[in-house]
Amino acid sequence: MVYYNLKTPNQKVGLDFLDAKGTVIQSFTSDMDADAAADSVRLETIRAGRVDSLVKAGITRDSAVKLAARPSPSAAAGGDGGGGGGDGPPRRAQRPRVPNMAGLNTFAWNLRYPDAVTFDNIIMWAASTTGPIAPPGTYAVRMTAGSEIQTQPLKILKDPRSSATAADLQEQFRLLVAIRDKTTEANNAIRMVRNMRYNVGDRSGKLSGAPATEFKTLADGMMQELTTSEREVYQTRNESGQDPLNFPIRLNNEIAGVASFVGQGEYRPTKQSYQVFEELKVELDAQLKAIKASMDGNLPKLNAILRAAGLQELKASTEEIKAGKPNVAM
Repeated sequence: MVYYNLKTPNQKVGLDFLDAKGTVIQSFTSDMDADAAADSVRLETIRAGRVDSLVKAGITRDSAVKLAARPSPSAAAGGDGGGGGGDGPPRRAQRPRVPNMAGLNTFAWNLRYPDAVTFDNIIMWAASTTGPIAPPGTYAVRMTAGSEIQTQPLKILKDPRSSATAADLQEQFRLLVAIRDKTTEANNAIRMVRNMRYNVGDRSGKLSGAPATEFKTLADGMMQELTTSEREVYQTRNESGQDPLNFPIRLNNEIAGVASFVGQGEYRPTKQSYQVFEELKVELDAQLKAIKASMDGNLPKLNAILRAAGLQELKASTEEIKAGKPNVAM
C-alpha cells in the first residue's frame, strides 16, 4: 500500500513500480485510459437511452434519471459480461487509476507483473490472462506529481509459512513469465486472424468485376486456412461462461491453465509442469507457423490486386477492430 499527500487536487500523478535493477514493472496514472474512457461513454449512452425510454413511458425526467442510474438486473448478475458470475463473456477489468485528491491518498499495487495480452469477449476455463506475482525481493516505487519526483524502496517478503527457497520462487516466477508470454503469443494470433478477417471483408466490398472474383478466390482460401488454425488456438464457439462445459478448451486456455497450476502456491514448479508446457508450446508454434505461412503465401497476391485497384493493402496486425460486433469465426 502506497500512502502520499498532495497539496493540490486533480493534478496528474503517476506511480511506477521498479525491480531491483530499476526496470519498470508496472506504471499507473491518475489519467483515465482509452478503454476506460470508451467504457464510460458506452455506459452514459446506455443510461441516456434508459432515461428517454422511461420518459416516453410517462415517468418524470428527474425520476427517470434516478432509475436509470441503478444497475440493471442483468448487469448486477453479470449478464452483460460484468464479471459478476453471470453467463455472459467477462468484461475486461479497468486499469486502476492513481487517486489525486488534496490531502492523504492511498494506492494498492497487487504485486503483479503485466498481464498477458487478451482480446474482447475471451472466455477461458480455470485459467486467466493475469500476470505473475512479483517474487520476494527488493523493489521501489517512484511517484511523479507535476514536476516533483520521489522514489522510495520497498520489500516483498516471502510467506513465513512457506518452505520454498529463494531459488525455488525465482524459478517459479521465471516459468510463470514464460507461460504468460506464450499465452500472449496465442492471443495475439487470434487478434491477427480476426483483424485480417475484418479487413479482407472490407476490401472485398470495394472491388468489382474480375479483380473482385480473383480476390475472393484467394482470400477465401487464405481465410479458410487461418480459421482452421484459429479454431485450434481458441475455442471460437464459446459465447458464455458455461460454454467450455460443452466445447473443449483450446491451446491458449490450456497454456494459461498451466500457470493456474504453477502459481497456486509458493513452491518450485513440478517436472510435469515443464513437460506439459513444452508440449503445448510445440503445438502452438505449429499453428503460428501455419498462420504465418498462409499470409506469407497469399498477401503478396492479394495486395497486388488491391494496389491495381488503388485500395489500401492488407497487412498482418494484432490491432483489435472495435467497430461493430465481434469478428469471430464460428
